[in-house]
Order: sequence, then structure tokens, then C-alpha cells
Amino acid sequence: RGITSATSSWPVPSNGYSSCSGVSQVNSGTNCLVTCSRGYTINGPSSSRRGNDGIWSPSSTPNCQGNKLYFTITAGFF
Repeated sequence: RGITSATSSWPVPSNGYSSCSGVSQVNSGTNCLVTCSRGYTINGPSSSRRGNDGIWSPSSTPNCQGNKLYFTITAGFF
């Protein structure tokens, strides 16, 4: 029987979303994939898997950094 644990221990970055968004608990063996919003680039792991021991691997959380060129170009159109 697998371990069920909170998704909050591998949080979704600002300006991004996760394939595990919308659920508060996942089973061991679950893989969550992060995608950044348009104009943002992922910095860090784009996915993590919940192990049978209840620990995320990798345990580091990603962040979504704004693409300076994207914002500079689009700012001129508004």
C-alpha cells in the first residue's frame, strides 16, 4: 500500500502550474510536472516524483522566471 501525502510539500511556483494542481494529496509514485506561464522560463526541476518513502525526488522546487525579452517586446504593444 502506498503512502499518501500533501502536494504542498512540493509547491507550484508563482507564474506556473503543476499537473498535480487541484489535488491536495497524491499517492507514492505520482509524478508532478510543472509548466510555466507564457513569458516565463522554468528554473529548477520541471518534475518531481513522490517516492514510496513519501519524499519528493528531486526535493528542490522550481521557480518560473520572467523572460525579460518577452516582456520588453510585448510591453510596446499595450
